[in-house]
Amino acid sequence: MYNLRLYVLYLCTKYYYMRKIFVFFDGQCGVCAKEINYYQKKDKNSYFEWVDVNSDKDKLETYGISYNESLKILHVIDREGRIVTGIEAFLLIWKEFKYWKTFAKIINLKPVKYLVNEIYQVWAEKRYEKLKYKCDSRSWFFYYKLFNFLKYSNHTSYNY
Repeated sequence: MYNLRLYVLYLCTKYYYMRKIFVFFDGQCGVCAKEINYYQKKDKNSYFEWVDVNSDKDKLETYGISYNESLKILHVIDREGRIVTGIEAFLLIWKEFKYWKTFAKIINLKPVKYLVNEIYQVWAEKRYEKLKYKCDSRSWFFYYKLFNFLKYSNHTSYNY
């Protein structure tokens, strides 16, 4: 019985500490990088895994998030594995910080949330339009097709 309790405690502890919130951010954006840097300093308990989408595109692929979408708006994977974006993603981050919880509750009020979400969407779209390093979907599609062709084609050479 004692071993069972220890095992349950171990599983609960492992689940609690192993499940981090993944935050996908644009590290080349000055505003984004400053804000995330602030959150990283506040994250004393290491609740978050901070992922710069420009340097770790494999993690994006793991969760089925496109590079361009990750550049447009903030993406977060919560502890249950759900993708949360935009203002909802910010609320998820803020709820983990002591003094930001109150701010998150205020922003979560329907009229305030609607207004803040609209402002964020407009800002995010304008920022995205100005980016020089986003992936052009047409060129991306060409390289994707070429990569898959090379990856799956038979490269055996025959000696006749």
